[in-house]
Amino acid sequence: RTGCILLVHQSNFKIEGFTFKPEIKDIVKMANKNNVPVFYDLGSGCLIDTTDYSLKYEPTVQDAISDGVDLVFFSGDKLIGGPQAGIIAGKDKYIKIIENHPLTRALRLDKILLSGLIATLQLYLSDKYKEIPLWNILNKKTEDIYKLVVKWKKNLKNDSILQVTKSSTMIGGGSIPEQSVDSYSLEINFEKSSIKADTLNKKLKSRKTPILSRIKDNKLYIDPITILHGQENEVFKALKEEMKSLNIID
Repeated sequence: RTGCILLVHQSNFKIEGFTFKPEIKDIVKMANKNNVPVFYDLGSGCLIDTTDYSLKYEPTVQDAISDGVDLVFFSGDKLIGGPQAGIIAGKDKYIKIIENHPLTRALRLDKILLSGLIATLQLYLSDKYKEIPLWNILNKKTEDIYKLVVKWKKNLKNDSILQVTKSSTMIGGGSIPEQSVDSYSLEINFEKSSIKADTLNKKLKSRKTPILSRIKDNKLYIDPITILHGQENEVFKALKEEMKSLNIID
């Protein structure tokens, strides 16, 4: 009576303790003996080797297909970096059943989202995926981020409240749980000021192009790791303008 075996990858959560996870190939082998299909919800999905970015290995769509699962489900956004979408890949036998289901028409992507997804996947096929913002960010060198923050601190000219500090950033977005990326942040210390860190934070967020910062113990942190190439001067200019408006710097 078993319709299928559904496997779910821990793409946005983690289980620790006395646990055991069987190999997918072993599950597929058992399922094949009993003529039961295996469907694999990979969650965030991934198409490249994440260890190239100093991250733990994340199972790829290619792994799932190679292990023999009949269908694999994954997101078009998250680790792939395209528009929000759900993707189903696998054996033609089951894809055709899905294509003929009445819900397929209601749930299919519109032309704009489909165009965005195709453009994203073409970057992988042409080995240009580092142009995708996520992988562009993860490809940054820590020493380059450090140099940028040092430059910002020097140009803002207020060593009494400015500091370059080490930081770490969670990847988030429903993918790679509990893994972070090392970075550096510009710390602005308001502990001895009549101005609160949240005052500057609100002004930065209220700009036409919002700038998001982090606050801890009345200190405001700006981590440039998510700033794309070419945006550095724009962010610095905005920060300088708002700090001047609050008389934090001259």
